[in-house]
Formats: sequence, C-alpha cells, structure tokens
Amino acid sequence: GRRSHKTISTINRVVLLVVIAILMLASPAIIGGEKLITLISSIPISYITALGVLILSSWYCRILSWKTLLHSRQQDLTWRTLFLIILASQFATENTPVGAGGAAAGVYFFNQRSIPPTQSIALGAVLFLMDISAVFLLLSIALILTLLHHSQLEYWTVGIGVLVMLAGLLCLLYLFRHPRNVMHWVLKLRVHQLIPTRWRPKSVETLEQLVTQMEDTKNLTVLDIFKLLIFSFLYWGI
Repeated sequence: GRRSHKTISTINRVVLLVVIAILMLASPAIIGGEKLITLISSIPISYITALGVLILSSWYCRILSWKTLLHSRQQDLTWRTLFLIILASQFATENTPVGAGGAAAGVYFFNQRSIPPTQSIALGAVLFLMDISAVFLLLSIALILTLLHHSQLEYWTVGIGVLVMLAGLLCLLYLFRHPRNVMHWVLKLRVHQLIPTRWRPKSVETLEQLVTQMEDTKNLTVLDIFKLLIFSFLYWGI
C-alpha cells in the first residue's frame, strides 16, 4: 500500500546517496591515482574538519536566506528539504559547464515542492542581488585594506573597480524596483522574436508571471532585507 511505497522510496533515496558518496570518494583514485590519494592523506585531519565546518556553515547561511524569503511569502519548507535542494544545486553547479546546472536544479526541485518556477526564479534573483551587495561590500573592504597597506597602488585603479561594481549593483536595484519597465524594453526591442514562433506566446506569458513575482518581492520588510544581507555576507565571507 501507501506505506510500502513510501518505504521503497526512502530506500531508493538512501541507495542513491550511498552511490553518490562512493563515486565522490572514489573519484580521486580514478582521476589522479595513488599520487592524489597520497597528497590528500597528507593533509592534517584538523584542516579537513575545519573545511567541512566552514562548508556546512555556508550552507546553513544559505538555508536561513531561503527561510527568510519563503517566510515573506507565507510559505515554508523544512530544513531537511532546503538542505537537500541546496546540496543538489551545489552538486549540479560543480558538474555542469560554468555552473549553469545549479540554478536549473534549484528551480526544478522547488517546483517539486509546489513552488512554481517563476516564484523560485524571482526569489533567487533577490538572493542574487543580496549576494552581489555582499560581494561588493567585501571587495570594497579588501580594496581599502590593500590601498592602506600598499601605498604605491594607483588610486584610479581602486576607483574604477568600485565604480564598476556600484554600476552593476544600481542596474540590479533598478531591475527590482521597476521590473515592468524592463519587460517593456525587452518587448520593445523585440528580443522575444528571437524565440521560435510557436513558443513566443508562452514566453511572453512566463515573462509576465515572472514580473508579477518580482513585483511581489517589494513586500520584503527592512528587517528581512537586513537579515538577507547578513546571511549573504557570511555565506561569501566564509
């Protein structure tokens, strides 16, 4: 019955995780042979433990970010579910060209948990904006510290770097404040005509849904935005 089906499903998941773990552990031997294994074994266990703690801490910060975003929409997913989605996205990022599979995997698994793609993309875009802001802050701090310790560094080099990052951040802020204007420009430039004719109506409809979802992100409170910035800062800082 239903209980036996659930048991079989759980067993299948456990078997899949075991197979993935075995492949990950065996990959050094397959790729680099004994020399790579010897090199890895020479690393102190304390370093490996510290690295593991840092990785888990960064994932924990990412889970907190998604918890905050979903809470702003009166939605929620369990810690376990979010951890598995992040783990799957991370795995896809590391094993696809330029990490393109990470976002796609996240959208797919969120959709499996009744969160439509347009909503997960809109929330992911908010998270991306927070990440860019955090990275901008970290790089600004790094540039200032570098300038203080290396007086021979040209001021204009630092200035150009900060201005480029600031310009990108302002463009993203405009996108979130006025998504419908951006949609209007996309349609005016006829970018959607690059899509095959039979897919155009659906693509325009999906774009409209995405814009609506992005407009709803304005409901984020100041406290939510502050928490997201802190979590992104910790995520990238770690």
